[in-house]
Amino acid sequence: MSALGKRIQNALNECSILILVGEVLIGFELRAVFEPGFGKLSLLSKRLDLAALLFQLVALALLATPAAFHWIVEKGRDSMRLHQLSSRLTEWALVPFALALGMNVFSSTEASVGRSAAPWLSSSTTIVALACWYGTGLVGADRNKRGRTRSETMKDESRAARATNIEDRVEHVLTETRMVLPGAQALLGFQFTVVLTEAFARLPISSKLLHAASFVLVALAGIVLMTPAAFHRIAERGEATERFHRFSSRCLVIAMATLALGMCGDVYVVFQEAVGSQTLAVVAAAFVLLLFFGLWFGFTSASRLRSKRSARSPASR
Repeated sequence: MSALGKRIQNALNECSILILVGEVLIGFELRAVFEPGFGKLSLLSKRLDLAALLFQLVALALLATPAAFHWIVEKGRDSMRLHQLSSRLTEWALVPFALALGMNVFSSTEASVGRSAAPWLSSSTTIVALACWYGTGLVGADRNKRGRTRSETMKDESRAARATNIEDRVEHVLTETRMVLPGAQALLGFQFTVVLTEAFARLPISSKLLHAASFVLVALAGIVLMTPAAFHRIAERGEATERFHRFSSRCLVIAMATLALGMCGDVYVVFQEAVGSQTLAVVAAAFVLLLFFGLWFGFTSASRLRSKRSARSPASR
């Protein structure tokens, strides 16, 4: 694997680590609304729990964007642009992630330590997280890398686009599949167990039907994400081929779309149960839908069009 290919693989692995942690927390936050103890929380804790859920979803949307960008814009090739985007989105995603952790600490500790001490614990958690994630990174930053010229970056990108072999591309798409799959698994676990709660039985029939539709969509996402593994063994006998790379990439994009729809459906159900307002539930679900589809497909499609226009312009020839 080329030097740039290794850097991209590391960036994808780092996104995968953050996504795994975030998706586990999202599953717990979705489930918490249906627990008997949720009704005993203060109004502030309830609102912070819902805000933490939205912040976690923002972080998830940012962290999964490189997977869509890699296939839609770069066609699976390595590029400096992909590496820079992955690094930048990871940096941005840590902010909502840290804020969500602080909010979770407040709602989890308010009942035990009191309203006066919980804000200190909450803010301290957020500050420590930001200090660890950004402070250590800034202190250890390699200043020599910041001195790279634009021409050097363009040369590296050009060489990487030509040099990316099929083995590297297959490894990248498998890593990107592992980035998305835990989200489907965590959400499926929530969707299955929540129907056993008393709170779910009290939901209106419309919310129950929407939950069922979301369950089917997330299950479909999980099935599609697991399909490349079977295809690789049965059809390709474990060989890295262009056909497998195209097939896996398309499966990944389809699964991301169905997962986003399923996630939005359950966000509606959770907000409907937590705040009892259909309007707020629709707004929250619409926000999540626009966030996911805007980043994963809108932003990437716009970037692809810009790349095509740049390639056709006389100045680029």
